[in-house]
Amino acid sequence: MDFIGKKVTHKTFGEGTVTKHEEDSLEVSFGTETKFFIFPDAFEKFLTLSDPTEAQQFHDLTVAKEQIMQAEQLKAQEEATLRRTKQERQVTKEKLLSTYKVHPKSQVVFRCDATEQKEIFTTWTMFAGTIKSGVHKGEPSKLIRLYPNSAVLLTALAHGRPEEERRIIGAYMVPANYIGKFATNGAIPANESYKLQLSTEASKQLLFWNYYTSDKGNGKATWNSGKHRYFDNEWMAQILADAEHFEETSEQKEQAAKFLAYFCKLNELHPPKSTKNQPQLTL
Repeated sequence: MDFIGKKVTHKTFGEGTVTKHEEDSLEVSFGTETKFFIFPDAFEKFLTLSDPTEAQQFHDLTVAKEQIMQAEQLKAQEEATLRRTKQERQVTKEKLLSTYKVHPKSQVVFRCDATEQKEIFTTWTMFAGTIKSGVHKGEPSKLIRLYPNSAVLLTALAHGRPEEERRIIGAYMVPANYIGKFATNGAIPANESYKLQLSTEASKQLLFWNYYTSDKGNGKATWNSGKHRYFDNEWMAQILADAEHFEETSEQKEQAAKFLAYFCKLNELHPPKSTKNQPQLTL
């Protein structure tokens, strides 16, 4: 808004004319006197525009600018709060990463549906699903046992086939800085260096229920509910050892061996030998 030449009224000096306007100051001539004022602060206490229409326009502009300034301040505060929260979260995460103890059952196995079987070896990310009941119903689930030592085992069952024929189709390690309790979106991505997509022939040899023993100890191959299950670290190591054995090419074998060595290091295990003939494990 151009103030040069505008008529203003001062509580003490009466009516005057704006003769100079800079970003933060006004010069007003009151007849023989010239006064300087801080802009726009003077309009809050001392000055008013003599023309009611112009006064209203200026008021509206001032209110709009104030709203913008308040919005910017609020945004800055929110961003500062978010930065602090992220920093605090990172400190907590680093502390947990440096002190966590390996849980003996900190691996997770998923039963992949048809869509996931098509996508998983492109996305290399599984999702823990959602909470089914309670206050947090509908929110993403968090697999709180998962730490950098955890692997994700991928299984599939052909349509119409019995559960005993569930095959292992692949596996991957979680990232080196992954902590399940902090995965607010339920995503479980892969460590890019340790991913394993089994060949068709190897997958046929690696039947999931030759490794997994139910906590009930009844020896039955049943998976009636749930998308995923935790399972033993030692079982996962054995699966990787057998994957190395059953893979056909040197590249596939090397990939499985590299995965196994890394897994055993993080889980404080001695690399097992392949079972070859796939006996039921009773670890």
